[in-house]
Amino acid sequence: ASPASANPGPSSKASARGAKVEIFEDRRVKVLCQDGALAAPDCDGRVRVAVAFSVYSRSPSVRVREVVLSLADVKAGLSVETSTPYSDGDSSSLSQWLHLELMDIFLGRPLAQVSVVLKSKDASFTHTFELRLPVDITAFLRALPSA
Repeated sequence: ASPASANPGPSSKASARGAKVEIFEDRRVKVLCQDGALAAPDCDGRVRVAVAFSVYSRSPSVRVREVVLSLADVKAGLSVETSTPYSDGDSSSLSQWLHLELMDIFLGRPLAQVSVVLKSKDASFTHTFELRLPVDITAFLRALPSA
C-alpha cells in the first residue's frame, strides 16, 4: 500500500500533534484540521507532509458520505495524495489524511477544491467549496546537519 492509503490510527504521532482547529465553515459543513503538520522524509529523501482533516455536517440528520479534495491552483508547487476517508465514529463526519510532497517553491497557503457528498433521509447531494490548506513552505523545512 502507498503511504497515502495507509490510515494512521489514533496512536500515530500526527494525531498527537495538537487539537483540531476550524479552517472552514459554511451553512452545510464545517472542516477541522489537526493543528500542525507532520513532516518526514520518504525513502527517497524527499520531505512529505501529512495533515489530518475532518469534514462535519452542520445538520445532525445529514451524513457525510464522500470527500474529494484536489488542488485548485495547479501552480501551487505541491503534489497531493489523499487517504481513504474514514469515520471517527460519527456518521455526520468523515476524516482523511492529506499527504503533500514539495515539487517547487510556493508562496502562501495552497487553495483546495473540496467536493462533499451529503446524504439526508430523503436525498443525496454534492456540496462544493474552496478552502486554504493549513500548510505553507515552512512545513517542509528541515534543520541542516551539524558539522
